[in-house]
Amino acid sequence: MKLKLTGLCLATTAILSGCNYLQPGNKDLALNNNDAPKDAWSSASEEEINTIHYMKQGWDDATRADFWHMSQGSRFLPYDMFINLEQRDSKKLILAPDNIIKYRYIPQNKSYWNPDGLPIGFTKDVQKNKNDSSKIEASYAGLNCSACHTSVITYKGDAMLIDGAPTQADFQSFFTDMTAALKATYMDPKKFDRFAERMLKEQSNNPEARQQLLTELGKWTRIRSERELMNKTEVAYGNARVDAFGEIFNAVSATNLRVPENASPPDAPVSYPFLWGTAQSDVVQWNGIASNKPPGPLARNAGEVLGVFGDIQVSNRFGKLGYKSSVQIKNLAVMEKWIEQLHPPAWPEDILPPINKDMAARGEKIYELNCASCHEKVAPMDTYRSVMVSQTAIGTDPVMARNALRTAYTGILQGEKVGVIGGEKFGEEALKAEILKNQVLGLLVNRPFSTLTAAQIEYLKVKSSRPWKNPESYKARPLNGIWATAPYLHNGSVPTLDDLLKKPEERPETFKLGSWDIDPIKVGMAQNSASAFTFDTRLYGNSNKGHTYGTNLSPYNRKALIEYLKTL
Repeated sequence: MKLKLTGLCLATTAILSGCNYLQPGNKDLALNNNDAPKDAWSSASEEEINTIHYMKQGWDDATRADFWHMSQGSRFLPYDMFINLEQRDSKKLILAPDNIIKYRYIPQNKSYWNPDGLPIGFTKDVQKNKNDSSKIEASYAGLNCSACHTSVITYKGDAMLIDGAPTQADFQSFFTDMTAALKATYMDPKKFDRFAERMLKEQSNNPEARQQLLTELGKWTRIRSERELMNKTEVAYGNARVDAFGEIFNAVSATNLRVPENASPPDAPVSYPFLWGTAQSDVVQWNGIASNKPPGPLARNAGEVLGVFGDIQVSNRFGKLGYKSSVQIKNLAVMEKWIEQLHPPAWPEDILPPINKDMAARGEKIYELNCASCHEKVAPMDTYRSVMVSQTAIGTDPVMARNALRTAYTGILQGEKVGVIGGEKFGEEALKAEILKNQVLGLLVNRPFSTLTAAQIEYLKVKSSRPWKNPESYKARPLNGIWATAPYLHNGSVPTLDDLLKKPEERPETFKLGSWDIDPIKVGMAQNSASAFTFDTRLYGNSNKGHTYGTNLSPYNRKALIEYLKTL
């Protein structure tokens, strides 16, 4: 298989962290079964994984590999500190595949694409010298969108890697345990000795070098511990969910404004949305909070980076334009273009049981009667206007919609323009969503010639302070590729499509998360020994009630509808 180099990648080689790996003419760089540690992957399935299938979704291997590891500007630890960090209770490194798979992130072997063997979605962000770009000042470990939007689904020894699908990873537990590992390394002399040997090499016995390293380790242990405490919740997220907005709101209103009392528990975890079709909708996010008109996608992605460890310097600007940040705006723009080209995965009939065509035809008619008014069928690349359904009408868990309306003290932003270059001025308090908007626009206009056209700047002046139209509602979207996106409902409270199409009182009160295995009959998450986390729908934010559409179908018609949903 020959490697195809995208024109976009070649045109931007100088600015991208991943494309500079590519060498025109190499013919043996196709992703293959040796790029992943199948023995580690197998612990996420009941059966040993023999073959890895990279699904055909419109990307070549160059695009896929770059998407997995391109930096967006996220910085959760200095890079060398991260790759040399041991697990809390082990001499093994935190990056050991058998540790990474424990959290259901996707471990990878070292390869041409990935020299350090980072898991999918983990990145190396390089900070270059301002005066000499050939010199590197610092490197940081971070995340990009593929950490949360890449999935593996397994069935009888076959693994299907699906780009843009919601991850099964446990974000909360991974970073809690990473912080615990930092603390253990700082406190345990023997653990620190091993850490120093890896970090300092021939200088590992130098007292001054060791003290500097210990000081740096202590600083980052404090930074991560403070964030851990700020984002502590009573109900664990578990696999396949995160309260992204809750953590973003805390970052922008408490950390970045240096107002600790602005922090609120990020206690509305939601299922990760799938990425294919994102560019087709007029708004995005479960509650439709983000416009998808340019430069909306860029702003949305920049906001995501601020929530996953991106740096920003927010201050009274005194005539300065915007805020300095670590956000890699050009990389975000390129990745957004790739997402526009991403196709939903087709049900793989060579791996999973074939679709019953007669049943699917019957199911299509049922879909038109019961589902299509909200979940319209949209052709690839066609745009559509999202259907927003009020929370009271749909009856699903209300916590995410309500938390989006949280307010905070504006601190140093009081008196500043909400839209940085336009809009009303901040009072003493504001919606956290408006504070987020201010910081996103501030980092964008800080580099206007690389991010925004003059017309877009004028658009921001007009639109910057308008709230979204449907504050307590949830978005219905087309269901292309829905078979690969369990668990279901916005908060991930239903494990299969079969369960979703039953009355709420008949849905599972508890179920297991963490297995990569699919149930191809019920279509969703298999319940087996590879599942480690118990999801309890009785807990706060976990309700599986509501969305009663199609719940009166007979078992036969329900099966027909599910068979049709496999075809989307």
